Amino acid sequence: MTKYVKLLTRGTGVGAAAFLLAVAIPGSAQAAADPVYAGCNTTGASGLLRDTQLTESPGGTHAVHFEISDTAADRHHARVRYLTKMGNGKTKSWKWNPNYEGVGTIVVNTSAKDQDNGIFRVGIEVARAEGSSILNSCIAWEP
Repeated sequence: MTKYVKLLTRGTGVGAAAFLLAVAIPGSAQAAADPVYAGCNTTGASGLLRDTQLTESPGGTHAVHFEISDTAADRHHARVRYLTKMGNGKTKSWKWNPNYEGVGTIVVNTSAKDQDNGIFRVGIEVARAEGSSILNSCIAWEP
């Protein structure tokens, strides 16, 4: 199992640098699945999702990592949310995770579990917003 450590440099513009350092850590016999990624860019915002399924069951827990970037000094904020395809084929949109800190990138780590419907596919929605109004957005699904 590989554990990832994120080193993040907060920038003043789109060129904010993020470095990923992979450190090999011995894992348990029941290691998590390899992570899947999804990300997209829209005017004023970009986002990245790394999802790691921690158990084999579709109703099991997923470790969810977001990188939320506000890419424009326009007084609007960036936000992302987790999207999942359930066993019944419907899409579930989870709660928004905002970046209110202005231009730059923040990292949010959380988890998700849907025992009732299962998680069969994951994606991300990235948006630029003003209050509760979405100004523009994009959606990406893991391959």
